[in-house]
Amino acid sequence: RRAAREIGRSIRALGLPVAEALASPYCRTMEHARLMLPGVAARNEIREAQGGGYAGLKRLLAQPVAAGGNRWIVGHGIPFRAVAGPPHLAEGEAVVIRPGTTGWTVVARIAVADWPALAAQAR
Repeated sequence: RRAAREIGRSIRALGLPVAEALASPYCRTMEHARLMLPGVAARNEIREAQGGGYAGLKRLLAQPVAAGGNRWIVGHGIPFRAVAGPPHLAEGEAVVIRPGTTGWTVVARIAVADWPALAAQAR
């Protein structure tokens, strides 16, 4: 909870736009997302899927984002690793993704401990 609140403070300090905030509907994930971001909506395609194909998550990651905004997705490491490859996401780690026409590119990974330093640089 403390880490989620700190990440949220850092997001606000950096002035990062939140056009859309989505999370897996699992209780702990939703709680983490709501402590970080405003207006979080639950989306089933973010959670682990039976069969492991993750077609819905793949579509979501490739979907264009509104100009000037960001889509924030709070989910689980296993589905992300299944669609983006290793290494596995650490607890609370963030990934910056650039959607493309048929897929996406991982631009950066941000560990929980990285957020305060990023926010301090913005001051």
